[in-house]
Amino acid sequence: MVTRTWNLRMPLTAILIAAVTALCGCSATGEDTMDVQKNRQDAEAARNLVLDVAGSEWPSVSRTAKPAPTECGHAGDPHGGVQFHWDSRGTPPSDPKAWIDAVAATLRKNDFAVSTRSTDFGKYGVLYQVQTKDSDRPAVSATANQQTSSLTVDSVCAGGDLADYE
Repeated sequence: MVTRTWNLRMPLTAILIAAVTALCGCSATGEDTMDVQKNRQDAEAARNLVLDVAGSEWPSVSRTAKPAPTECGHAGDPHGGVQFHWDSRGTPPSDPKAWIDAVAATLRKNDFAVSTRSTDFGKYGVLYQVQTKDSDRPAVSATANQQTSSLTVDSVCAGGDLADYE
C-alpha cells in the first residue's frame, strides 16, 4: 500500500501569488504592467497636446494611430523594458516658427522642460524644432518648415516584455 501526503502549501502559495499579481497589475516575473500602461497614456496625452496646437493639420490616421511598442533598456537589462513610439506627419504651417513657438508654449504650460532651435538649410529653407528634455516624461520632438510638420513621441521605458504588447 502506497501512502501519499499532500503539501497544501504549494497550491496555496500559487493562489496567493496569482491573487497579488491580479490586484497589483504585475506580471508573474515582477514587472509592473501598470507602469507600462501609465507611460503609454502619458505619452499619448503629450502627443495630443501637440496635435491640438492650431496651425498644422494632421490626417485622421495620425490622431488614431496605434503606437509601435519597442524594446528598451530597463534596470540594467538592454531588453528588459517596453516603450511606445508614435511618428506623425502633418501639413506645413503657414508660419513654421510661430507654430513651433506655440507648441513649445503648450508643452511648457504642461510642465515640460523644452528647448527650441532652428537650422537654415539654404535653398531648402529653415527647419524649426522643439524637443522636451525631461528624463521622467515622454520624449516629444516636433519640427516644421515650409514643406511639412512632424511629430515624434516616445513613452518612458518601463519594465516589461515586448511580446505582451505586440
